[in-house]
Amino acid sequence: MKKVYVYPTWELSKSQKQALTQNIPASFCFDEPSEERLKEASIIIGNPRRQHLSWCTRLEWIQLISAGSDQYRTIPESILLTNASGTFGTAIAEHMICVTLMMMKRMPQYQRYQMHSVWKNAGRIDSIINSTFVILGMGDLGSEYAKRIKALGGYVIGIKKHPAPCPDYLDELYTMEALEKLLPRADVLAMCLPNHEETQHIMNEHTFTLMKPGSYLINTGRGSAIDETALCEALDTRLKGAALDVTKVEPLPKDSPLWLREDVILTPHISGNWNLPSTTDRFLTIAHENLLAFFEGRPLHNLVDRTSGYRNTQGIYDERK
Repeated sequence: MKKVYVYPTWELSKSQKQALTQNIPASFCFDEPSEERLKEASIIIGNPRRQHLSWCTRLEWIQLISAGSDQYRTIPESILLTNASGTFGTAIAEHMICVTLMMMKRMPQYQRYQMHSVWKNAGRIDSIINSTFVILGMGDLGSEYAKRIKALGGYVIGIKKHPAPCPDYLDELYTMEALEKLLPRADVLAMCLPNHEETQHIMNEHTFTLMKPGSYLINTGRGSAIDETALCEALDTRLKGAALDVTKVEPLPKDSPLWLREDVILTPHISGNWNLPSTTDRFLTIAHENLLAFFEGRPLHNLVDRTSGYRNTQGIYDERK
């Protein structure tokens, strides 16, 4: 019988463990990692430490608990690698809606007024209605944000890596080559990109100059996509605000100028964390469906393309199921 090792990322309840293991013809281990336990594992659910992988002599498949897979893309091709796309869409999209409205309605400024007992009108605000949203990265995160913005009355333009039909929650859809033509139209640029060579500093001194004066930027993808020095310059000259859940170096260095900017909302890479209880249940559903597929000899959802780092679009988990 094959053995499945589940990294103790969270304290799973009895019912959650049952949901994961139900009808799976394998033995499961939920204990702390050890060489003895991992060398017997055919399947790992979790993000194993690199040094632990040398113990895994029988490993056939890793089901990651993250959408990102950067540090695992060099493992042998004989080991299947799937990510957790479909897990975090709700949590991150709601976070993005939150910071969108906070910036548009000047909430950080009103919070500062409150701390100083100031009763004052902060002035002009913006609305999602009649605003154009350019979403850079139309995977699970970008798509879930787009659906919510569209429902709230925004005009939504998506940008993705490969050509595809335009879904009903987008008004327009383009590939990455159109970015520079679309930036001048964006009232809000929302970035949901994975870490990849071609996305490094995609927002830089040049591309920031193309953005509309008074526009906003949101990044919940990877911090490496933004030149932070250029961002600070853009905030001084063009942008009205930025909300960053990710930065190039994490934790953000204490001497970063981003800390002290009143036009920046910073959160410590928590938008897609496990703080929302339903996120864990969503992941367990994805993992269980993949376990069933594995033992039935069917294709797995969310297989990672080792070259691009993107998931294979032929195996996408639909979180509406």
